Amino acid sequence: MYISDHTMNCLLKVFELSTDLIAISSLYGAIEAVNPAFQKALGYSGDKIKGSDIFSLLHEEDAPQAQKALRKSEEPSRPLELRIRDKRGHYRWVRLQSHLSVADQKRIFIAQDVTKQRKLQLQLDRTAPLQEVREELQRFNHLLSHDIKEPIRNIVSFTNLALREVPANSKLEEYFHYIVQNGKQLHLLINNLLLYNNIDKQQQEVFQCFEMEILIDRLKSNLSEIIEEKGGKLLSHNLPVIYGNERLIFMLFKHLLENGFLYNDSQEPKVEIHYDATSRYHQFLITDNGIGIETEFHQYIFDLFKRLHNRQDYIGTGIGLATAKKILDRLDGDIRIMHSKPGKGSAFLLRFPIITPTKDSCNEENLSESRAIAATE
Repeated sequence: MYISDHTMNCLLKVFELSTDLIAISSLYGAIEAVNPAFQKALGYSGDKIKGSDIFSLLHEEDAPQAQKALRKSEEPSRPLELRIRDKRGHYRWVRLQSHLSVADQKRIFIAQDVTKQRKLQLQLDRTAPLQEVREELQRFNHLLSHDIKEPIRNIVSFTNLALREVPANSKLEEYFHYIVQNGKQLHLLINNLLLYNNIDKQQQEVFQCFEMEILIDRLKSNLSEIIEEKGGKLLSHNLPVIYGNERLIFMLFKHLLENGFLYNDSQEPKVEIHYDATSRYHQFLITDNGIGIETEFHQYIFDLFKRLHNRQDYIGTGIGLATAKKILDRLDGDIRIMHSKPGKGSAFLLRFPIITPTKDSCNEENLSESRAIAATE
């Protein structure tokens, strides 16, 4: 077949300017020429790669099927997605097609780099099972929130009613008290699990201005049952106005303050909140006069479900401090134990970055009235 000089010049321009990776080889794959796109993508110079077997550049798992498919007389071959090695020894995914020219005894390989698409597909493939897990967790959360909590509340409520009908200091009264205690323990565990699982759902970027004093007053109301039961006091000093995620901060303080009263045998349990700030961070010191923690256990207290005391004495769940740490991780902050000794109480220092509010967002009329945390309570 005759090809005019003009046509040949056009073909050479296509070869030179194409963004596709083009290689020309003998019928059996010995490379004779590669275009600039091929050289740029894989790092080989035209002179040094000349004479190499193109199939030797393919991944060892892909080469056999490529040789079988591309060496057929089929014209053109069907596209194959396979891995080709670059000069640095790394593999890139390409969509490769072979065109056979029997008259010229040549084979033309044309490929498109699809590495990015393959990586994206791999991410999607990995994400699909995670999405299924998320959906399963959502169904589990719904089950915990509705189908399990309600029966537990009923068990505790009706057991308390039954306690009114049994003789004082009897074995039956002791058994009923045991049922109530364990019902409360299970209810608390479910609530804390739900809060822990829902931390990642909170939108970090939802910032607003709110007064910590008002947030702590709301927490006093939220924790009033245990504070009154213990005859305790919750004190705070010089609390600031904060621009941040109010719901996450509410959840953070709820767990820390709750722990201060749960693990407290003092005649007058007391939890105090002190505030200070650096040029970059809000800093809160939360102290209590509770039972304290042995020094050897300090490194474990932020682990999930790590309980240091038996359930008969304290109804905590082992989730509170793990939740506090997870929230502070979301806030780019941290928490550490400053001191804690058995019978001497504990002190925790927590901090998170000071965020500059948007213009006028912290005016008095724009201060939050804690609507955002209603669902958390």
